[in-house]
Amino acid sequence: ITAVRRPLSLDELGEVIFIEIGQQYSKPGQLANNIHRISSLCENFVHVDEELGIVQFAHRTVRQFFLEKTPESQLSSFLVKLEDADHYIGEICVTYLNFNDFKTTLARRPQPLPPISPAHIAQTALKHGRGLTAPIQMIGKFSSGIRESPAIVDVVGILASFKQDDVETAKEKLQLGHPFLRFASSNWILHTTRFQKGTSVTWDLWEKMILHGHDLAQSPWGSIPFSENNSLVLEWSYKVRHYALIRFISCSGGLSSKDRSRMMQSSAREGDITLLNILFEGGKPGGEVDHLCQIAAKGGHLDIVERLLAVGAKVNARPASSGGRTALQAAAESGHLDIVERLLVIGAEVNAEAASYNGRTALQAAAEGGHLNIIERLLAAGAKVNAATAIDGQTALQVAAKSGHLDIIERLLAAGAKVNATLIIGGRTALQVAAEGGHLNIVERLLAAGAEVNAA
Repeated sequence: ITAVRRPLSLDELGEVIFIEIGQQYSKPGQLANNIHRISSLCENFVHVDEELGIVQFAHRTVRQFFLEKTPESQLSSFLVKLEDADHYIGEICVTYLNFNDFKTTLARRPQPLPPISPAHIAQTALKHGRGLTAPIQMIGKFSSGIRESPAIVDVVGILASFKQDDVETAKEKLQLGHPFLRFASSNWILHTTRFQKGTSVTWDLWEKMILHGHDLAQSPWGSIPFSENNSLVLEWSYKVRHYALIRFISCSGGLSSKDRSRMMQSSAREGDITLLNILFEGGKPGGEVDHLCQIAAKGGHLDIVERLLAVGAKVNARPASSGGRTALQAAAESGHLDIVERLLVIGAEVNAEAASYNGRTALQAAAEGGHLNIIERLLAAGAKVNAATAIDGQTALQVAAKSGHLDIIERLLAAGAKVNATLIIGGRTALQVAAEGGHLNIVERLLAAGAEVNAA
């Protein structure tokens, strides 16, 4: 109930709780006779919604109780690890869909269509025609050399009784006797996102279902075979983060270098260490890790930064020439002190040159973001308070004045920031940007520090 992708009905729950992973056939004798007493059996943590016909927790806080760690040791055994529970449900779904008795039912071939002669078909098609009786009888006499019986044949009735959709009919009948089948058919793929070869008991069955399809299992990419629809499967897998499918495609050589690069950047930006590790399994990361490290530092994902450093990312790799940031500059700009600390420890250059256009040194970037704690750490590491600016860049004092950060203005002035520093191309002094932004308190402070009110 905690991990299921959609609420279960009472009948669905009553069937699924007795299924074991790897079970080969259904065991109707094991079904619960007292499932209707689920509320009392679960100490009123759950209840049955009679209107919706589903089993659910009595309140949303009950689910939180089962998912969140508690300091009380006597309650720790109630903790549900969501990833483990999700994986377990996936194993149950794959087990269930591959029951031998389901295979037997679906394998039954429909009765063949009774033979209908051309004469009877013609009679039915042309029954409103005039003067056609004799020709039709001649067709009956000479078709295949068989003499037709004078008996009336209901061609329309025979054709109407022939069911072309026998598989769908079989599914409907199976669902009547197996309530959990409807859930398993549509949700099996969503509960198998973390399947892995060697750790998932039903991996071989799952792999066959992916590669060859399954009569009872619905696929988000439709009925087109996996091998003919690789790109669509990949996009769906990437969108929902179906790690098992992404790994399967990647390790089988179905992931282009362009797609791999796109997904690596996304994983670094979003902090998806699982996806990043999968992509590394399928190929060497190469020189792209430097840029990925800068992306991860900006997003504040320390675990991703550590992983990228471990595979060869250079801590002082140059930023992109236009608006780029080194890993330290990116972390400083976004206010991630833990990453700033880590990068400085392993040798990040605190005064690394800014990108040539619209760049920022680490100190300038931190000042622009208003991160006083990082300003302090960078100054302690030897950051130059009056470092040169890039084209369309600003000094640390200027960006702090523009953003209205009085506390940082104070700290930078105390560190020796030049109050009247100007830019070569299209710049503003600190006083000018403060006035432009309407920051009266900063204007007062800068004037007190000797800012030239009539500077060009």
